[in-house]
Amino acid sequence: MLAQVEHDHASSWGALCAAFGKPAVETAKKHGLIEAVLPGFYVARDRSADFRVRAAALTAWATPSGAITGLAAAHLWHLIDAPPPRITLQVPPGWHREPPPWARLLRTDSVAQRYRLGAVRVVSPADAVVQVWCEARHDVGASAVIAAVVEGRATVAEVRAALARRKRVARRGELTQLLDLVGTTVTSYLEYVAWKRVFPPHLFPELQWQETVSANGRKRIMDACNPDAKIDLEFDGGSTHGGVEGFERDRARDRDLRSLGYEPLHFTYRDLTERPEWCRRMYRELRAKRLREQRAA
Repeated sequence: MLAQVEHDHASSWGALCAAFGKPAVETAKKHGLIEAVLPGFYVARDRSADFRVRAAALTAWATPSGAITGLAAAHLWHLIDAPPPRITLQVPPGWHREPPPWARLLRTDSVAQRYRLGAVRVVSPADAVVQVWCEARHDVGASAVIAAVVEGRATVAEVRAALARRKRVARRGELTQLLDLVGTTVTSYLEYVAWKRVFPPHLFPELQWQETVSANGRKRIMDACNPDAKIDLEFDGGSTHGGVEGFERDRARDRDLRSLGYEPLHFTYRDLTERPEWCRRMYRELRAKRLREQRAA
């Protein structure tokens, strides 16, 4: 019996009794070998707080109507790292059960695509990130949308279709704008911050985004650049630029771009979010200097 309930799924009382007999199941419950994760669904002792166990239990509890969505689904699709403390379960409008404190219900008539990830029924990555956009902080929602597209979990068209299926979505216009940019103009949340808040096109029309060049036999993609002044703007997030390896990659990349006459200008997450005007000043001063040098040459 323990082998059956120690996996990442919950077994109903009826299924356990059918497999092992009611007396054995009652004895296991009496001695604390199994515990309820949801009414009528049991798991091995000390497993009821596990994220995947809870997600699987909700799937069994809501069969066939429900599916995991939002932050929980994004975590299952490996779009966000940490599992959320509360799991969102998408169900039809007429579905009425009281969820446990660690879950919430999204009642909607939107028909999301559904998949099985082990014992968990989950909505598609596209449907998941639209719900993340609704339930999470702005930066988490935008990061999830960008990650889904850049990592190939969903296409822009699929996210647009998922958005169209939802009647109410907070900041729908902003999400639509992000979908116009992701994959072509921005490929990370930090680039989105730079494009939207620090170097917006109406103030910096000379900047080109995601420009590809060939340097020393290698393809290099600049986050943003000014081709006239030969400036390469790089927005350095910790996940890709941190540590010794990230530092060495950045230095090699800078050498390649300098071989083409570009001067790299690096900005960190803190620079962009806490001192945007300083970032703009650094760029403007370097641009003016580079253009003066070109005129004098």
